[in-house]
Amino acid sequence: MINRKPEEVILEVTGIAEKIAAPLGFQVVDVRLTQQGRRRSVEVTIFSHTKSVGLSDCEAISRQLGEALEPESTGKPAIIEGSYVLEVQSPGIERELKTAREYLVFAGHHVFVRTKDKVADVGTEFTGVLEALLDGKLHLKNVKPLMAKKAAGHNGKPSKKTAELQKSALPGCSSVTLDMKKVSLVRLFPQDAPKVHLEDKECDKAE
Repeated sequence: MINRKPEEVILEVTGIAEKIAAPLGFQVVDVRLTQQGRRRSVEVTIFSHTKSVGLSDCEAISRQLGEALEPESTGKPAIIEGSYVLEVQSPGIERELKTAREYLVFAGHHVFVRTKDKVADVGTEFTGVLEALLDGKLHLKNVKPLMAKKAAGHNGKPSKKTAELQKSALPGCSSVTLDMKKVSLVRLFPQDAPKVHLEDKECDKAE
């Protein structure tokens, strides 16, 4: 097929990948077409709320998807012309969230957020549970401030002392709504981070 737009190819590949991944218990986070020199790649990221993404899972989906994308199997023109490398992968524990699909898939998971302006009680860097991204507004719950970097261990991860400090840190907020125009970064945050008991209150909303 000639002169197909990348977004059209991504949409079609995503639809096929979803039909393959769903019965295996996975969701498609995104599909990306990349090219470095002569090397063309189709990157498919998968995720599950109930289990980790293993190598065997990636291989199984890659094999089925590769077969489905072959024109011989469909009798139709190739969705992706020419040679390419198909890569199926997990999202990574600190993936930056950028698309509406990502916010939908990772709803209910812990995220790290950096804002341009200070948010009452939690500052400009904090963590929370992603509820939704609706109409340009980021909705979070169980929000707590992030401790200063100097309190972290030598490897950049919270030390035992930091964990104890977090327990006595600012109480945080039960919920926060942020205008995405004022948000600099949202990424997944390891869920084994120390938990903080939050008072049942709502922060000022940054519109």
